[in-house]
Amino acid sequence: YELSGDYAWDFNELAAAASEIIGRPVVYEPVDGPTLIERMTAAGAERPGAEFAAALDANIAAGLLSEVTGELSALIGRPTTPLKEGLKAALG
Repeated sequence: YELSGDYAWDFNELAAAASEIIGRPVVYEPVDGPTLIERMTAAGAERPGAEFAAALDANIAAGLLSEVTGELSALIGRPTTPLKEGLKAALG
């Protein structure tokens, strides 16, 4: 299976949704891989985890994780949770 949500959102949509929920501006600012690794390790992340996050971000930016298959909805028997609803649960 290639599990995905029912909609492939991007980082700008994530930032806009977070802004709406928390009531203040959230802006997505892309960071290159080496800078992300440097910032994450400076904040205490282990280097392998930071490298994984940087690779994941690069794949997202390249559109490699944007396929919407509908398989997750079929498996769970309902639509997946929309971005804003999931963020409200996490941030609200």
